[in-house]
Amino acid sequence: MRSFGCEVDTLTLSKEQKSLAEEPIKEAGLEGRVRVHLLDYRDIPAEIEGAFDAFVSIEMLEVNLFHLAPREVA
Repeated sequence: MRSFGCEVDTLTLSKEQKSLAEEPIKEAGLEGRVRVHLLDYRDIPAEIEGAFDAFVSIEMLEVNLFHLAPREVA
């Protein structure tokens, strides 16, 4: 992030995960560039929907693959 000048917004549904994620962000001095939102991705406000260059959904990908893989293999 420091090298490329990007900003990151990340979403979680867990208050605990939000707190845990914010600790290293603060330690690295990146509070102004990395934001953790307590928000479901389906509830992103309309006024910021088009504000992102890219979306990456790591946990949802893992959850979906875990649940879909056995059905697709059978």
